[in-house]
Amino acid sequence: MKQMIVSAWEPEQQWLRKAWDEKPRSKQIEFHLLGVGPLRAAAQLAKLLASALSQGSQFSDVIFVGTAGTYLTSKIALKSVIVSDSVWFTEGGAVAADSYFPAQVSQNAIHFRGSLPAVFTGQNICSVCVPSITSSSSLAEKLFRLGDAENLELAGVAQACDLFGVNWWSVLGVSNEVGPRGHEEWKLNHEEVSLLAQRKLLEYLESI
Repeated sequence: MKQMIVSAWEPEQQWLRKAWDEKPRSKQIEFHLLGVGPLRAAAQLAKLLASALSQGSQFSDVIFVGTAGTYLTSKIALKSVIVSDSVWFTEGGAVAADSYFPAQVSQNAIHFRGSLPAVFTGQNICSVCVPSITSSSSLAEKLFRLGDAENLELAGVAQACDLFGVNWWSVLGVSNEVGPRGHEEWKLNHEEVSLLAQRKLLEYLESI
């Protein structure tokens, strides 16, 4: 079966796609862009998986490659690369106990779980997916209770994969600390760490 590599936007997979296409490969991989945020990611990926299913095609797994922020109290280093198949979806009101998810009464987050390749055993980092960029240090501290890194699309990827019974996992370059300066820091570092993540994923793909 084929694998699908997805990203929020072009810079997060452009180098990898070009490197993959430069020489003949026996492994089948499709590359797709999903858009920014969990809603766009879920909708676009569900559309892609439904189209493949209608054509009698299946994917062994979906790999998300992109960037993430690290919470200030986390031990994850900036400009490192992490792998993740565990993600909590939440938002500020739920974390502050001002609201909750009706599907899980009194719960402030929804958990999704994929499965990492065996080569990454012991390296898994739990991620947190939120619908908007966290700019508050106090909110970042609350989110850190759920996981170590923040990404905007991963729960959407997980939700779509769960609906179609497809495994998922992710490779993320750590671009910034989550908080007031997070987005400015991301703008400075996202190209560099995105390339690191793509290189790590290519190294894995060429090893199997």
